[in-house]
Amino acid sequence: MAAVKEVLKSVLVSAPGKVILHGEHAVVYGKTAIATSVDLRCYLLLSPRATGDVKLILPDMQLTQTWPISELKKLLSQRIEDDDNLQILKRFCNVGENPSMKSLACLVLLYLLTKILHHKMATLTGIDILIYSQLPFGAGLGSSAAYSVCIAAGLLTCCGAITVNKKEANSDIKSHNLPEMMLEYIRERGEGVLLTDAVSSWGEYAKEDLELINKLSYEAETLVHGTPSGIDNSISVFGGAIKFKNGAFKQIDKMPSLTILLVYTKVLRNTKKMVARVRDLHDKYPSVISPLLTSIEEIVLKSETVLAKLASLSEGEPNNELYSTLQDLFTINHHLLNSIGVGHASLDKVHHMTSEIGLASKLTGAGGGGCAIALIPPGFSSSHLSEVKGRLEESGFESWETSIGGNGVRAHWIH
Repeated sequence: MAAVKEVLKSVLVSAPGKVILHGEHAVVYGKTAIATSVDLRCYLLLSPRATGDVKLILPDMQLTQTWPISELKKLLSQRIEDDDNLQILKRFCNVGENPSMKSLACLVLLYLLTKILHHKMATLTGIDILIYSQLPFGAGLGSSAAYSVCIAAGLLTCCGAITVNKKEANSDIKSHNLPEMMLEYIRERGEGVLLTDAVSSWGEYAKEDLELINKLSYEAETLVHGTPSGIDNSISVFGGAIKFKNGAFKQIDKMPSLTILLVYTKVLRNTKKMVARVRDLHDKYPSVISPLLTSIEEIVLKSETVLAKLASLSEGEPNNELYSTLQDLFTINHHLLNSIGVGHASLDKVHHMTSEIGLASKLTGAGGGGCAIALIPPGFSSSHLSEVKGRLEESGFESWETSIGGNGVRAHWIH
């Protein structure tokens, strides 16, 4: 038997959410879709704890949960692959037929803790786990996947199961654009010095380590979603963009980082209802709806070509025509999605407001509410952007100027 390791290191990791760029709903009918990372991130800070317990702090859910190690040891010593043991863990976390987000959050943590302790034969010691997410829950942005990815990466890193190649260590805490609440917690503890902003600039997890994070986070996602596609966790782990069709997906090699305005309408979406609505229309009018779905796929394929050209441009090369094409495709796709029945008045309002200042937007995800994305070309007027953000806020929406196509899971700090 291998030597037992203790969980000792402090680690700060983050993982992105995701947006569907093009192809939503058409993908259900065997068409291609593109998903990309969005740089609203989930952050996890894991630190050794002097007292003998495990503490989970989730400010977004107003949850602080502490478990004495003596209470967890027997529970976590069982093989979680056995269904009886999984059911025991679910009951321990109060996960019934209609579990709360808090119960599921606890279940995911304890499931991954069990899996990783068994995988590395590590002993359980006291730990604090603080998790803060910039991603709104239930908005179709992959918040649960980013949560699972952060926990898997954080636990694997802190117990030495995976490592990060550190090449630079000269940036200060301000360079990471961390949430203020996370910064305050770090300052209070007085721990460590942060590394550089992006993993790619100083090191990254090895491919096999990323695969392990992806495998474990997918397993955790099944506890939340039953039979997820695997797209959300894959995007959160690897970043960039993927195209997917008929259950298979492939990383897009040439994906530029694009700036977008992400708008959350706060209208709760119902994915099953939207999928059923399209199915109903498709069954009634196949000769009408099928060509619309084919057109959506053509937008996907055209976008992939344009994105590859953008990614290949040298700095300073003209890109206006390429951005203009992407904007046209956003506008066309928004109206196509309306045509197949998944639009919403709130999404049309976002589309109208952004088009008034020269931006093209479309719904992203299931539709019927949820989120929209607007492409922001280089050099776009900051005053116009501030104006529309103010108007969106007045309408009860929440918006973020952020980027898509960037890094996946990354470690900022290992102490």
